[in-house]
Amino acid sequence: MREEEKRMHELQALKEIAESLNEATELERMLEQVLHKLLQAMNLETGWIFFINENGRHELAAYAALPPALLIEQKRPMCEGRC
Repeated sequence: MREEEKRMHELQALKEIAESLNEATELERMLEQVLHKLLQAMNLETGWIFFINENGRHELAAYAALPPALLIEQKRPMCEGRC
């Protein structure tokens, strides 16, 4: 893919993400859609989004195609410790 085509693909993905953000009424669904579009744009298979709450604790907000090792015990490896 040429550099110009790559840039156009990235801009299209950003446009679609912005549209999802503007149209969303449910946070969880919106995060899943945005993550999916971002993974497609970046040509990645796995991803996740964390929120940091008011206490500084990380909360898993969305994920896609996590490997089995990260899914054990209700995603405990993803939700414990610090980033």
